[in-house]
Amino acid sequence: MAVNQEIINKIQDRQHINGKELAELFMNLVNSMGSSTSDFSEVITKEHRYLQQEAFNLFFACIEQWSKHDHYDVRNEYAVKASKVMFEALKSSNLF
Repeated sequence: MAVNQEIINKIQDRQHINGKELAELFMNLVNSMGSSTSDFSEVITKEHRYLQQEAFNLFFACIEQWSKHDHYDVRNEYAVKASKVMFEALKSSNLF
């Protein structure tokens, strides 16, 4: 899946992109990133606090969606099962 140059141009021109465009770009980046998740998470967690909250909201929305999946295979089994546990724990502690 190639990165859509139109999305890159929008970002460079400081235009807003929609959720579908962001997801497409993000998944392309994840696909090319390999396993250097610690670098990514270090930068994200040191950003401006408002941006940290917005990023968390985005990631939590993904967790909520994964928690609703009933069909998965070994490639995304952990994401779905862990999301179900996290989502239920946050609901039961009134953090959601």
